[in-house]
Amino acid sequence: MSFNRTMALVDALTDAQISYGNLRGLELNLRQLLAEKAEDLAPARLGDAANGRVGKEAHEPLVVTIISRNKCQTIAVILASLACGVVVNPLNPELTATELDVVLAHSAPLLVIKDAEIEIPADYAALPIQAFFDALVEADEGYDFRSITGSLLIYTSGTTGKPKGVLLAAEQLLINAESGLRELPYCTGDDSRQNVTASVLPPYHTFTLVSDVFPALLSGAYCVVFPNFEMRHMALLQEQLTAYPIRSYSAVPLIFNIISRLRIDFTRSQVAFAISGAAPLANEVRTAYESTTGHVLIPCYGMTEACCFIAISPRHAIRPGSCGKPILPLRIIDDHGNQTGPNVAGEIEITGRSVIKLGYFKDAGQFSDLFDKYGWFRTGDVAYLDEDGYLFIAGRKKNMVIRGGEKVHLEDIESCLAGMSCAAVSIVSPAVPDRIVLFKTPDAPDNDEIVRRIKLALGSKHLPDEIRMIEEIPLTPTGKIVRARLAALV
Repeated sequence: MSFNRTMALVDALTDAQISYGNLRGLELNLRQLLAEKAEDLAPARLGDAANGRVGKEAHEPLVVTIISRNKCQTIAVILASLACGVVVNPLNPELTATELDVVLAHSAPLLVIKDAEIEIPADYAALPIQAFFDALVEADEGYDFRSITGSLLIYTSGTTGKPKGVLLAAEQLLINAESGLRELPYCTGDDSRQNVTASVLPPYHTFTLVSDVFPALLSGAYCVVFPNFEMRHMALLQEQLTAYPIRSYSAVPLIFNIISRLRIDFTRSQVAFAISGAAPLANEVRTAYESTTGHVLIPCYGMTEACCFIAISPRHAIRPGSCGKPILPLRIIDDHGNQTGPNVAGEIEITGRSVIKLGYFKDAGQFSDLFDKYGWFRTGDVAYLDEDGYLFIAGRKKNMVIRGGEKVHLEDIESCLAGMSCAAVSIVSPAVPDRIVLFKTPDAPDNDEIVRRIKLALGSKHLPDEIRMIEEIPLTPTGKIVRARLAALV
């Protein structure tokens, strides 16, 4: 079979296949369309986009935004866009109108590729995503992921503050994905075509792209694309895990816990390992999962600003409570800016070729405090390294939680409830998933009204897990909330 006809993506819902030739055909069609949309589309401008150069010193980058609930098609368009040399920005199709307006205004896309029913302001050129697949052709040559020149733009911040877009160039994506291929137990050499993966996480974050999709394409294998994880898809997951020779997939601890509790049958599957990230993995969850499924669950640590992987656990030397050993330059810094010794907690700082260097997309220096003068990125995560170099996450310095791979900033919730005497705290531990506890004073609205306002303005992911009454919100002399005192009450 010629390479162009080899499967690259498979839709687990429909069994529809997208070959490497289809991806190349999609790339060529998109390239022609973009040329028609921008007559001044020139190599120099495409190069600016690929290298993250924006603003007065360079041409504005060409941004293609994707908003679709069809996950397999979304991933295919992401891959085609990366090959075209543009900046591709996949967005959560469940964003509220307010959230969508803020991101689109900030990224200023040349083209929005979306589901027909998703409404956007008329200011943006838009095309239905299905149109690309109604006339999908198979090019004579196959898609080559190693030849991508575009960039991936991922927004990570809350929406009532300034948008924080992480712009990741092709080189960074390739370096981080290839690091995962080396450090994780993927097949190598002549066996690399066996690296069939599954994607169960959203494609508008880097985790499943770098950990599942990219390794499959770098190996000449394919990725089976499942809908974003939901309980109603559990039967499909179990069925397709045995229908295809899937060797690995990535997920968050909550998903692994559910799979263990439901005792999903992996006995007829070929899954050799699973990758855990985006939240602390309790050792009890890991051992229960491994006992249920019969394959290893590998704890990792990463973040969008590093493309994905920062630390990966050695398969045969996993240490309980640790997320592994750093795969890029990493140090632990105390409150005085000094590097700590073994088993002493401090803030994680990282650098390296896959870590962002020039700040956030169009940030105009607004987040320069997140980088030191030598370019080390301050992650906001608190951790320590033991004497053997294993990384242990102790908490978050930043005032946020992660839900379904998305960062939820507590200040967004409080801004939404401004004037209501409310304060939010995050509760994070390896044994308990990220929780939001909202405190309110007796003069605040009732719980139903609070929930209604948050959901309307920010969406369901910002809803608190618990609302508690308190006589007075503790404040510093400068009016800042003393969250440690609130957290101590939980």
